[in-house]
Amino acid sequence: MKYFLSLALVLGYAASSFAGFSLSWSPVSGSSTGGSPIAVNLLLNETGTTDMTTWGLAGANVKVTRSGVGALTTPIGNVGLGFFDVADTTGSTASVGNLAQTSLDGAGIGSLGSLVLGTFTINPTIDGSGTLSVASLLGNNDDLRVYTDGVGGSLDLAPGAFTGAPEFTFNFTAVPEPGSIVGASVLGMVGYLRWRQKRKVRGTPAIS
Repeated sequence: MKYFLSLALVLGYAASSFAGFSLSWSPVSGSSTGGSPIAVNLLLNETGTTDMTTWGLAGANVKVTRSGVGALTTPIGNVGLGFFDVADTTGSTASVGNLAQTSLDGAGIGSLGSLVLGTFTINPTIDGSGTLSVASLLGNNDDLRVYTDGVGGSLDLAPGAFTGAPEFTFNFTAVPEPGSIVGASVLGMVGYLRWRQKRKVRGTPAIS
């Protein structure tokens, strides 16, 4: 299953190279017991520069792919907060989510230098593990861009920001049925009583 997160690109274009930006997951991994879903944020982080924090995000085209167990849900959360327009989810289904956003100025990013591109929720299907991976959606240099000034100048972050981007690993475990717990306890007690009886027959004092 795949989610497509597309943030519309606006204003000017300026070709440049990637530096000081990375993608990450928060939290870095997830685990759930008893059928609860797992939610994770995809972050764009800025280090060594203040372009994004000062001027804002020019646009992003990001593909998130799930492998293993579980099922991604729509709509993707935390998309649209701080952006100029509401997210366009035209064509979204249970397995694919299409979101279009206009740009976000630096005031919507905050002082920490990290921007939540989207919150992805994984629902359990069967027990087991899986991963989420992130990649450039279109394979273009402008799939991820930040502004560098207030007149439309921008910095291309792709493909550099996607290179070596970590996977989000997750695991689902079911809670044992009460009957199975009782059954295991009964079997354990029966086994212990049989062991005691055998020791008595052999003349060996049983441990009480």
